[in-house]
Amino acid sequence: MPNLLVKVRKARWSPATLPSFLENGDIPADCLSDLRTKDNKLSVWYVDEGSSNLTRVLTALAASCDDLSNIDYLLFDYQIVAELGLKIRKTSGGTPDKEANSAWHRDLEELSARKVLNFATAIFYGSIVDRKQEKLVSEWLRAGIANNYLDRSKLKAKLAARVQAGVSEPEL
Repeated sequence: MPNLLVKVRKARWSPATLPSFLENGDIPADCLSDLRTKDNKLSVWYVDEGSSNLTRVLTALAASCDDLSNIDYLLFDYQIVAELGLKIRKTSGGTPDKEANSAWHRDLEELSARKVLNFATAIFYGSIVDRKQEKLVSEWLRAGIANNYLDRSKLKAKLAARVQAGVSEPEL
């Protein structure tokens, strides 16, 4: 079964560290800040059944960042969107990877606050939370540039400089 991916901050999405004040089935409010909507749409990424495009999607997302860092994400069953009755549409993403943008980017559309909350609750309890370390992300970005699927001119200056230098930690 294919999955969808959304970039988050891992610490906010750990069921193991739920605050004691939450009632059963509730989620931390901070999770909602990772689900930033624009025009009542939420950007998500399609990950195929075998996850063969996962690295490429994460590389595209990392290439959109201001600086080199870990990348945290949730991977959840595509079926969650259907179960919640959410509208999903294939749209073009805005990363420096033109092919990833056109092949795998999706928008959840016509979202209300209630729909976002229901979605957040469903993925909080029904997703894989993972992190890829900065050093690996840096290797992926260098490979993306070398293999010409990342447009280096679209990288932010600080990120481009650190990737080009192969620096995984800021120099003092």
